[in-house]
Amino acid sequence: MFFVNTTEARKRFKDLLGQANHFLITILIGLDGVEKGLVDRDAAFHAAWNPRDVQASARRSRDFALDLALVRVVDSLDAYMSWCHRKPAVIQESRFCDEIGLAGNKVWFKLDTFQRNIARIDPTILSLNRLAIAWRNRRVHSLSENDISPDDRSTLQSQAPSIFEQFRGLDSGKLLERFDHSKAPTFKEAASLIAGAHNLVQHFDRELIRSLDPVIYLKELIGTDFRSDWSQRGSLRDHMRRRAARVWRPEAGKQQRIENFIRSLGFSPIDSERLGAQIPVTVIGDFLAWSPDELVGFVNQ
Repeated sequence: MFFVNTTEARKRFKDLLGQANHFLITILIGLDGVEKGLVDRDAAFHAAWNPRDVQASARRSRDFALDLALVRVVDSLDAYMSWCHRKPAVIQESRFCDEIGLAGNKVWFKLDTFQRNIARIDPTILSLNRLAIAWRNRRVHSLSENDISPDDRSTLQSQAPSIFEQFRGLDSGKLLERFDHSKAPTFKEAASLIAGAHNLVQHFDRELIRSLDPVIYLKELIGTDFRSDWSQRGSLRDHMRRRAARVWRPEAGKQQRIENFIRSLGFSPIDSERLGAQIPVTVIGDFLAWSPDELVGFVNQ
């Protein structure tokens, strides 16, 4: 038995944002050393650096780094929603597909589309992510979507105690005050918005998997894998057949090779998240019996 516990889109999202806190802390530690005069430019660093006011330069650079954290949060969320719509797609419902396609490149519209189509979203987490988008726009873009709705503001204000508890002391009042004055976020605020994006994507992923057809998803994953290194020279089908033959060749150990390949695509023999997205045993039986040509035919259906 094989189950979907997380999607390729979420794995890629984690690659973008998973180490953001660590990287941000490393940068801020370095800037703290600069501000305190403990760090200076090494002679091996071939770049001009001679600020009139080292402390002011370090503080401005800190704001710059925290602004970039906002950018990374929003871009990662935007990328996740786009990946959900592209093969291997986890958005399989036709209306949802159409709506996310119409959203174009606007992260604000994409998030609104996800909100309409995915159930049980925590309104506080949703409001934090909309705040992150608007704050990013205020700090680095000249776009119209640079404010939050009265409902989002009310949610962040009314849920202040739970926000303080969930995000390790985050003060939503001060958060909104810095946002309203278009200041860079503090480290605590940036880290909380990073955590909020992770929470939202985790929820989106779980709900999308609940409604997922895992066989269609598996087929698209295999197709994506088999096409990934095609140089566009020669027949694509022949290229895919050669890729398939590496695993589906009729030799000893075929079953183990196929099962290892399915695992490599992100499937698990355990339904650890209890989402129930299982590849039917009959499909696995077909996989074990197929030749490389039959597998490629399945993928290209």
